[in-house]
Amino acid sequence: MGIAAVVWLGFGGWRLAVQVDPFAAVDLLLRQAEVRGAFMGEGLYENYPSAVYPPASYVIMWPLLGWCEPATARWLWLVTSAFMLGWFMALLIRESPARTLGEKVLIGLLPLCTYAAGTTLGNGQLILHALPCLLGGILLLTRGRVSFGRDLLGAILVVLALVKPSVAAPFAWIVLFVPGRLRPISLVVGIYLLLTLVGVHAIGGGLVHVVGGWIRCGGDGALYGSEHGGVLNLHTLITDMEWDEWAMPASIAFLALIGWWFKRHRHANVWVLMGVCAFLARIWTYHRWYDDLMLVLAQIALLQQLVKREQGEQPTRHSPLATLLVLMVISLLAPGGRHLVPEHWLGTWENTQGVLWLFTLWHLARRAK
Repeated sequence: MGIAAVVWLGFGGWRLAVQVDPFAAVDLLLRQAEVRGAFMGEGLYENYPSAVYPPASYVIMWPLLGWCEPATARWLWLVTSAFMLGWFMALLIRESPARTLGEKVLIGLLPLCTYAAGTTLGNGQLILHALPCLLGGILLLTRGRVSFGRDLLGAILVVLALVKPSVAAPFAWIVLFVPGRLRPISLVVGIYLLLTLVGVHAIGGGLVHVVGGWIRCGGDGALYGSEHGGVLNLHTLITDMEWDEWAMPASIAFLALIGWWFKRHRHANVWVLMGVCAFLARIWTYHRWYDDLMLVLAQIALLQQLVKREQGEQPTRHSPLATLLVLMVISLLAPGGRHLVPEHWLGTWENTQGVLWLFTLWHLARRAK
């Protein structure tokens, strides 16, 4: 795991900051062009077909991308990505049942050794920044003493994670259904609406015009991505069956179904909820394989359930949870099946991975009591 992490993250960092290639830092450079276009009044959703993010996302991205040249942005993104990965590791280690140094090293390596971490780093994707904020925000809002300051900080972190709604939106159900409390979701909604209004003002054209442009670009982008690289998600499945017009309604309906499930299980352990949500967020709409980083949350949930089982003096050696944890680590290990499996076996690899995810999702969902 350590060798995979060093090699793959090193390659990803080189692609992000140094490599001269059309695919190096490709997503970062697109986002920077969109952010600068949004704040320069260039008609964001009319002139940038790649602008698939809502107005609030461009406000959130501006401090890192809106004021500097591309070369500076690439190095700044590398530094902040390293910081966010370190914070993510620290959160996972703190929340895991790891006690010895070896156990803590193992937990710290879980996100680093995935193919998703190196790939998203090299592309300059948003999930490396969004996922630690999402985890930190949810833990603040669902655990520990209740205070306005704690809720405000947690809400700000969740809103920052919503820079990438395709990852963070399903997790908002956990915040909505915090037992007996409405302040967390009220703060999240209020702050996000404020950022939306700032984004609409910067882009220009009025709320209806801007939001309508985002819905159009976002829908077109999701359909295009589903047909060109999207794997193992509802959007891609529907477009593969040539039911393109049903892709967006089906994703919205599935998101609502996720909300119904979380309402029913809102009193469950928050890590079980986040582990389940990681799979559901991966499935509900278009994703490429670099977004598989969120499945590390499911690995920690599995590990916690294993330790809970052991503390209850139940055998763990032949537990399906142990087997699933090992298989999840292997299936996400860098450089990933796409770089190791021959082209004619790639479909089999992806289908096998999908079966593993569904089986793990089922086992975690059973423990949401």
